[in-house]
Amino acid sequence: VYDVVLEVADPEGLTGSATRQVTVVVNLPPVARLSVTPEGGPAPLEVTVDGSASTDDGGPVVRWSWNFGDGATGSGKVLNHVFTSPGSYRVVLEVEDGTGLTDTASFTVVVAEQVPPIASFTATPDRGEPPLDVQFDASSSRDPDGQLVRWSWDFGDGGRGTGRRLNHVYTREGTFEVVLEVEDDSGLTATASRTVIVGNRIPTASFVATPASGAAPLEVLFDASASSDPEGEPLTWSWVFGDGTQGSGEIVRHVYETPGTYQVILTVVDPGRRSDAAFGEVRVTAPGGGQVPGDCNQDGGLDISDAVCVLGHLFTGVPARLPCGDGATGHPANRTLVDVNGDRAVDLADAVSLLAFMFQGGPPPAGGTECVVMAGCPDACDP
Repeated sequence: VYDVVLEVADPEGLTGSATRQVTVVVNLPPVARLSVTPEGGPAPLEVTVDGSASTDDGGPVVRWSWNFGDGATGSGKVLNHVFTSPGSYRVVLEVEDGTGLTDTASFTVVVAEQVPPIASFTATPDRGEPPLDVQFDASSSRDPDGQLVRWSWDFGDGGRGTGRRLNHVYTREGTFEVVLEVEDDSGLTATASRTVIVGNRIPTASFVATPASGAAPLEVLFDASASSDPEGEPLTWSWVFGDGTQGSGEIVRHVYETPGTYQVILTVVDPGRRSDAAFGEVRVTAPGGGQVPGDCNQDGGLDISDAVCVLGHLFTGVPARLPCGDGATGHPANRTLVDVNGDRAVDLADAVSLLAFMFQGGPPPAGGTECVVMAGCPDACDP
């Protein structure tokens, strides 16, 4: 409010004045205010924007203009808008009063990606004899950013069902994969599966021994990975190695220190205590060295002296012992070495066969003419 004074004077110096009050009104701009509901969430996100709290001291607000930050605009005091893609969007409201003055306000809306639901369930019991009544419960399934609207079941035996909890009866034996699919209020889905075992068939035991024979000490790898369970259940493996020792495990190693023939037994057991056994044999011979078949005098080759050695041992007792084993003619290692003609005996015919081979083109020794490893014999050559 201002006082305006007018003062006048005439030529004689007389004066007069008058006063009037003048009121000046300042037109202030409007004040923009907005609210967004909800303030954020997963896409697609529908929000309500409200600019009705905006004010103007000098009169009414006549325009509300919106920019939603995603390329869309609108006008009006209250609007709805859908954000279809994840991201951060700055929503701006501009208001205008009747004199053309404006103001703006803004708010950032955060739109998250949709999170799929999580499928989970229990089966009680999950094994047994038919008819087996199983209760399925998917209460542990959930949706992190919404709610579940559908629970669909495939029981693996041709049966199906819907619902959060339900029962199903299995009337025949077998291993059945049960699949649950859940769907949330955004249309996203997830699955979970479990196995139900009805009945319990006998597992099958099977193994391979590598090597299955050889000279002591003989390390053998036993592999039972070919064993199986009809229901796909895990097995336990127990071994009896035939030499007084035992072991366990799907794949094991064992060393036989003493020559002999050993009966190996594998037993497999499933979680239902059904079992099966498999049998095998390991032959362990005495340690051996390199020998040329027929090399009686142990010089690493074949010549007339080997025939003389055989004849001397047989008829004069010189040498008194043959090279292998206990030195006796009947020892299996000596029969292998000196049995030149292959008749499984050490006799005059072997000396004759050696001479025929060397001087008359006769057949070679039954064991060949190369240096080979012979169990129970010393080294006389390098195989």
